[in-house]
Amino acid sequence: MRVPKTASAYWSLLTSEAYNLRPDIQNFNSQLRLLQKNRASGQAARLLKEDLVAAGVEPMVITFRIAMGVCARDWKNQHALEHATDILSAMETTISDPDVETLKKYLSLAVTTNSGPKVVAALDRLDSIVYNLRSRILYGPADGRLTPQKELQAKTEAQAFFRQLVGAIDTLMDRGLVPREDYSHWHARRSQLSKFVGRSTQSTERSEERLLEGGKLGDGKGGLQRVGRARVMFESGRELKGFREKSSSGSRRARAVGVRAAGAGSEKWVEGRRKEGRTIGEAGDRRKGSRQESEMEGFADSPADFGMY
Repeated sequence: MRVPKTASAYWSLLTSEAYNLRPDIQNFNSQLRLLQKNRASGQAARLLKEDLVAAGVEPMVITFRIAMGVCARDWKNQHALEHATDILSAMETTISDPDVETLKKYLSLAVTTNSGPKVVAALDRLDSIVYNLRSRILYGPADGRLTPQKELQAKTEAQAFFRQLVGAIDTLMDRGLVPREDYSHWHARRSQLSKFVGRSTQSTERSEERLLEGGKLGDGKGGLQRVGRARVMFESGRELKGFREKSSSGSRRARAVGVRAAGAGSEKWVEGRRKEGRTIGEAGDRRKGSRQESEMEGFADSPADFGMY
């Protein structure tokens, strides 16, 4: 069923007083996925603000990820960011710790608009959440019931989002989306974020070393690989580079090889590749234009793809 009007009509009919069916959270998630296919960001926002509250259903983290994905896929809609802001507000009022993946999609959508006022409004809207994330990094999640491995992962993901914020500020100034007289203000905000990320990263690395020494990472459950992957993917603090310029297949290959090296911890493997004359850059050049390279998971070629997973 790919016609949003028909899908919404069925939803309204089945949840009306005549049938009085109460949807559960899985029904809401399925409806959001359908809206995502149809790029119906406005309906997704209303579904969370009105129907979800009326049904008295407690949302899941994935619920907001899907809903924000609807807005990301509907990025050409001039009101998509407004709908995404409504979804962000709904998440902030129902979840104690904001979901980083949802925040990343929201910020990416704001930068995709290439509108200075919209990007500035999005950054200002995220201020309260930034303070929440700082507390998560310094003191741990609000529930306080995570394992050391999960807590390390949560802190690493929060740091990655801070780096994305820095990248968004860079985009504002690089593209000239804000007046030059405001540059000093944005330089100050960027510096504040960068300093915090630097200090918190050192603390996180020490925690990771302690877990490694205690044998609590690399136990076959992907803990070490996830931490290594996050470090490589966000090392430059420029996750938004894909919106600034079209990445070459060589750069995608470089990141993919970096992820493999970080996940497996195999520095010898990287060195061996270099000795054989098959450097990362050469491998990317030989594979330039390859469809397989362009479809690697995690490297989208269009802003709409960032909403799909």
